[in-house]
Amino acid sequence: MRRFRLWGLLALMQQDWPLAVDYLQELMDIQGANTQAFTYVMMVRALRCNLDPARALQVARQGLQMFPEQLELMAESLALEDYADLVGVSTQIQ
Repeated sequence: MRRFRLWGLLALMQQDWPLAVDYLQELMDIQGANTQAFTYVMMVRALRCNLDPARALQVARQGLQMFPEQLELMAESLALEDYADLVGVSTQIQ
């Protein structure tokens, strides 16, 4: 588990967004209900940089269900909601 966290952070630092998304998704799959707020934030940012705002919003909403007071997730969610409103993208969680 630690290795996915480190690899994910390294991929983020190298701006390898697809790889960061893959590693962070594996970490989230392993952690399940114990996924940390920091992991949600990093996943949202990786998805945004990987040009997947709809999925980023989904992950932000999932993170906020677990961590409703997490300011970075709130900020990411608000920014993504604004973007979705501007482009008219349906961001309904399935």
